[in-house]
Parts: sequence; C-alpha cells; structure tokens
Amino acid sequence: MGFSATFHLFTAHSAEVNNFLSRLDYCGISILIAGSNTPPLYYSFFCEEMQGWRNVYMFLQYFFCFCCFVLLLMPRYNKPEYRTLRGVLFIICGLSSVLPLFHIEFLTHKRYINDFETLPWGLGGALYIFGAILYVLKFPERLNPG
Repeated sequence: MGFSATFHLFTAHSAEVNNFLSRLDYCGISILIAGSNTPPLYYSFFCEEMQGWRNVYMFLQYFFCFCCFVLLLMPRYNKPEYRTLRGVLFIICGLSSVLPLFHIEFLTHKRYINDFETLPWGLGGALYIFGAILYVLKFPERLNPG
C-alpha cells in the first residue's frame, strides 16, 4: 500500500519518477496478493497432515508473485502496450489460490479444517481478478478520457 500511496502522491513529479514509482506500484500489487493469501493458506492447512500441501501451495503462490514482481520491475514492461500483460499477470497471481481453495473445499476431510470459511478468501480473490479486468479494460477512465 505504501508503494501505491507514494506513486499517487508523486505521480506529477517528473516522467522518470512517475515511471519508477508506477513500476513499484505494480510490484506492490504482487506483494499484496502474496501477503493476503498467506494467512488463509497457513491456517487452512495448519494441521501436521496438511503441512506438505500448505508448503507446496505457498511456494506456488510466492513463485508466481515473485515472477510478477521481477517482470513488472523491468522498465520495458511499463509501457501502455504491456497493460494487458500486466493485468494477466495479476490475474494469474490471483488464480494461484484457486487450487488450494478447491482442495480445502472438496478434497480435504473436515476433521483437518477447524472453523475455516473459504467464502471470504474466494470472494477476495474474485475481487482481485475483477480489479485486474477493470485495469486492463481501462474502466471507467475510457468513458471520459483526459
């Protein structure tokens, strides 16, 4: 959130500063996705029998978000023609929580899950994906350009 706040605060400083801070803003989104998926992964696969799955799913989540972070830090991908790619990367990061969510909901015996609700986690992921789609479509900005 700090990257985003800094970007929006200093966006009018200069083209160079804007370019750098917008890349940090994008990188912050990948950190946000990884960070917001860590507690549900950790606590839903908490018991000893499920820790192997937890480690696999956390590795995948961190791997996708790290790849997104590194790619978005590169100046080359901060151009308008890569807007769709950036949105797709955010969607992939968000979708990396679908498999563990499915695992918890349909493949895990309820004795391993203690008072864990998948609906808020799934809803949060759906909202991330919805936000990425709005970003790619440039909505609502395209309705009133300038």
